[in-house]
Amino acid sequence: MSESKRSGQKRRKFMDPVSRFLRFFSSVRFGIFLLIAIGILSLIGIFVVQENVAGFPAFLAELGPYQRKVFVWLDLFDIYHSWYFRLLLAALSLNIILSSIDLFPSSWKLITKPSVTMSPSGFEAKPHFKDYFLFSGDVDSAASAAAERLQKRRFRDIRTESAGGARFVFAQKGAWNVLGTYAAHVSLLLILLGGLLTSWSAQSGEMTLSPGMTSRQITTNVVSPDQTRRMTIDLPFEVHCSDIRQKLIDTSGSIRASNTLDWITDLTIIDGKKETRATVSVNSPFDYKGYRIFHSSVVPLGKARVLTLTAIPEQGTPESVSIKRGGSVVLKDGTELRFVDFRAGFDMRNENPADDTSDYESPAAVIEVVSPDGKKHTAFAFGGVVAETPIANNPVAGYTFRIKDFERVADRHILFIRRDPGQPFLYAGFGLLVISLMGLFLFSHKRIWFRADTEAEGIRVRIAGDTNRPYDKFPALFEKFSGEISDDLYED
Repeated sequence: MSESKRSGQKRRKFMDPVSRFLRFFSSVRFGIFLLIAIGILSLIGIFVVQENVAGFPAFLAELGPYQRKVFVWLDLFDIYHSWYFRLLLAALSLNIILSSIDLFPSSWKLITKPSVTMSPSGFEAKPHFKDYFLFSGDVDSAASAAAERLQKRRFRDIRTESAGGARFVFAQKGAWNVLGTYAAHVSLLLILLGGLLTSWSAQSGEMTLSPGMTSRQITTNVVSPDQTRRMTIDLPFEVHCSDIRQKLIDTSGSIRASNTLDWITDLTIIDGKKETRATVSVNSPFDYKGYRIFHSSVVPLGKARVLTLTAIPEQGTPESVSIKRGGSVVLKDGTELRFVDFRAGFDMRNENPADDTSDYESPAAVIEVVSPDGKKHTAFAFGGVVAETPIANNPVAGYTFRIKDFERVADRHILFIRRDPGQPFLYAGFGLLVISLMGLFLFSHKRIWFRADTEAEGIRVRIAGDTNRPYDKFPALFEKFSGEISDDLYED
């Protein structure tokens, strides 16, 4: 046996198992198995409370020690990030790719090189078939009449051939519909790729900011059956909070959610020497280099964004001034007032700065007073019932201060920042899937064959047709076309 034959046999022995494996891996049966397996695991993820869900500690407490060990060993508490769930997604992606590669050549040939000629039995086997016999005429004029009628029916891909004395005409419409399946495959691959990227590299966490604060870190809870720990993630840029605002239904009411239309955070993204202005509100997140910044919640500590004070001198006319949070203003005599702090629930005896003071029961402002000679003093300005107490009437640097009005706002806004590299692929995949399914089910691939044979006593005409969407209007179209051809030929 020659060396080339031995080499060929070895190659075939190697290729046969590989081919069988590829055929199995690209089969519809294996794809259905993968879908069922992924579906079962997804259901387990629904019924078994996952680590990142709020009710996880309570669910974990209900399990016995052996159940916990089994669930941890099988990674059921974080099943969507488990190695086997990712492996199934990767296998399904490969199955879709291989099946598409395997079937695409035949689909492409169906569009570009359709079979124009067909045996009489092939005509009869089609779902739509008509048979006419003419005692006069010729096959060429019959084929020309058929092609002309197909063109009037807006069939653009019309082909003619001759074989064994018979004349054939073939026409198709909507051939691109055959490719809709592959568009759906591409959309599924994009969705799976997006899911895998999200599972592997998505990052998210919270950032708490008040005006003037700058941070480049987000924090998140990492929950496991053993412990819950707080993890810090560094961002590749800094976030500076320039202002926070709150649109209230009743501007003199609480800053609780029930009285709020929107929370607004004005930011500056500092990325090296580049600065980008941004505004984040409840329904308006901001995107920057793959990171999406959402408004999450607020710290329910009542503050004032703009404070309007009445400065009452010991001698002279009272003066009203407005000071922004963290800002300052100068009175007519040169005295400077600096807005240091605001307390919505002032209590000299037992004040807790962390208390929920959303209702502004006893507002007070801390003011730094700088006299014209440069001396600094700390003064309080009160509003509400506290303004009527004796302590509110003690002058500081020659002035007594009263709160006239203030713009209510929370102390800090909590932003949620997420980086999800898989999200664009998910959006693109779902969008393409919708378009491809609409193309698949709203349109169809229609094909019509015409054959004219010369016989002893005349001409036999056969017409056949089919479509990949049997529930559409093709049967009516076929009946009209075959009736028009019959009328044309009998008139001739």
